[in-house]
Amino acid sequence: KRSQPLSTSKKSNADGTLSPAAAPALGSVETPPNPYAGMSSDEILHQITLTLNDRIPWALDLTGGSADVRLDIAELRLIRLDLSGGARNVDAALPAPSGTIPIEISGGARDISIHGPKTAWRIQVSGGARATRIGGNSFAGSQDLSQQSSDYDQAVNRYAIQVLGGARDVSFSFQ
Repeated sequence: KRSQPLSTSKKSNADGTLSPAAAPALGSVETPPNPYAGMSSDEILHQITLTLNDRIPWALDLTGGSADVRLDIAELRLIRLDLSGGARNVDAALPAPSGTIPIEISGGARDISIHGPKTAWRIQVSGGARATRIGGNSFAGSQDLSQQSSDYDQAVNRYAIQVLGGARDVSFSFQ
């Protein structure tokens, strides 16, 4: 069954989080292109916290750039993650994959940290990175890098990760 979009209101809760409006079936969350449009400077939020249903699969598309992106999605049923538009810091705790889960981070980022349970993975970094760490291995000053776990080709459950557009420090840990 296809899910209905869940729109986010521009009014903030007392704790500074946005209140999503109820939808008949959950499965997607859409925020306006500029959630701060029409708000005075004292109403502007510095953080958006969303709690997602862990019983349905999620394809997360986060666009538009951000200072800090912290994704604690280790309990979700993730089917895809796209983060575009750039970010200062990205920290993502991933769930165990079911099938091949594509992850794309584009538009550049200063620091990227992706971690999750022990699983098969393929990681491609293009556009340059000052330092890339994958588990215990370090790659300094890599322009383009492509690495994969020894079991990636045979694995049914795995991550296919692409970082496009450059980054200062990139770290991946699956244990």
